[in-house]
Amino acid sequence: MRKVKLKKNGFRVMDKDYMTTETFEHIAVEIASLEKPDIIEKIMTFHGRFKLDFTEDFLAKLNVDRLRHILLAAIMTNSTWQND
Repeated sequence: MRKVKLKKNGFRVMDKDYMTTETFEHIAVEIASLEKPDIIEKIMTFHGRFKLDFTEDFLAKLNVDRLRHILLAAIMTNSTWQND
């Protein structure tokens, strides 16, 4: 299993940023356990290959499931998939 480190400003997939199915599942579980303010903070401070350009006001109006989807999609897009 790949090591996944939860940083204050987001998730970082270790091992050259390769994401396996196990890593994905671990990150998905971690995101599912976050509360709305924590998810918004992670989206606002996301550092990846691209900038997420959302305002806090916009994110505050979204439901938790939509916020989780945005965060997971950003993390997945920022990683390279590797076969298990």
